Amino acid sequence: MLRSINRISRSIIFQSTTISKCLTAPAILRLPSRSLCISKPVQCDSKLVKELANEINFESSNESPEVPVVKGWTIEYEGPQVIVRRSGPNNTTIEITFSVSSSIETPTNMEDDYEDKDSQESEQSNEGEENIESYPSGVTITLLKNTQESHLTIDGAFDVDGFHFQTIFFQSQSEEDVEPYEVIFDMLPTELQEAFAEYLSSMGLTEKLFSELQQLATVYEHKLYVNFLKSFKSYVEAK
Repeated sequence: MLRSINRISRSIIFQSTTISKCLTAPAILRLPSRSLCISKPVQCDSKLVKELANEINFESSNESPEVPVVKGWTIEYEGPQVIVRRSGPNNTTIEITFSVSSSIETPTNMEDDYEDKDSQESEQSNEGEENIESYPSGVTITLLKNTQESHLTIDGAFDVDGFHFQTIFFQSQSEEDVEPYEVIFDMLPTELQEAFAEYLSSMGLTEKLFSELQQLATVYEHKLYVNFLKSFKSYVEAK
């Protein structure tokens, strides 16, 4: 079941969504036309430290105590990258790799462009709330067999409803620098797509798993964001 949650927290939260190719445009911050802190740099430092402290307090109040455990899978963290691994049938090792720094943000009210101004103002009446749905992009599933020189790789994205396929290819372990031939998943016959999805499900790649991974990604990214804020504040305060 799809969920849409108002994201009050200002950090990136992975929420359920249908796949969209829309990427939000970079935020534009208008810098002052002249420096306001040439004669009073300490005053500007203090203001920035104050705002960072406010953000840290706000985000820390919403922070989960610990990153959830995904039963039956081992989890490795390398900075923002997450590697999920387990052994499967027929001497197969399954790896899921994604980064919580790599996400797609899709405004949930894109249809506002086609509505009148009064409707837009009504929807934006809750100041400070932002309707954003996000999910990890750049997700790679790799199936490795001891008896095979090449491993099967699937690229895509996931949300609580499961994995969304983009491309499938074989990557040679001895020729990793060689670009592989990729097949767009949607180009495959429907029957073949369904059979492949069932095959992956037998490996433990289920909707339940991806729902748990999305929760894990949400909590882990939020902890990285809070740590970033604390490092930012310490940097500004350093003499």
